[in-house]
Amino acid sequence: MEPPSQLKVSILNRSQRIAPSAKIRKAIQCALGQFQINEGAVSVLITTDEEQKALNLNFRGIPTTTDVLTFPAAPNFPGQKPVPLGDISISYDQAVFQAQLRKVPARDEIVMLAIHGALHLAGLDDETESQRAEMLDVMNQIAVQVCIPTDANWSSQVKKREAVR
Repeated sequence: MEPPSQLKVSILNRSQRIAPSAKIRKAIQCALGQFQINEGAVSVLITTDEEQKALNLNFRGIPTTTDVLTFPAAPNFPGQKPVPLGDISISYDQAVFQAQLRKVPARDEIVMLAIHGALHLAGLDDETESQRAEMLDVMNQIAVQVCIPTDANWSSQVKKREAVR
């Protein structure tokens, strides 16, 4: 039996809607645990498209919304406990749109986005097709662990949403 995770996951919900906080925490702990990251702190922001768009513009120079943003912490925090691992920001509005396309509950899509963000914090990337396939495989393994539907074709649907606006 594994010792309990010492990973602290804080959630700030500014979306004005109910988010599955307990499942988000478990998903992030499982995702990071896959890479033996069992200590530290992750902050999660559940927000609106408007705020997500501002974050995307300020930090990436991209003037559109996005489903999930990940901000790894700077590596040098001597003596700080728990050590910050980074922040994840999720657009509730985009999650709802993607959930409708996938025909899954929005709460499950939010958890999938949290998994995706946590895997970025763990060092995985999805810039190439092989990286995307590896990340998707790990995402679906975590999805099984936290009892949400897997999706062998999961990807961000921001471009589809922008097209219908």
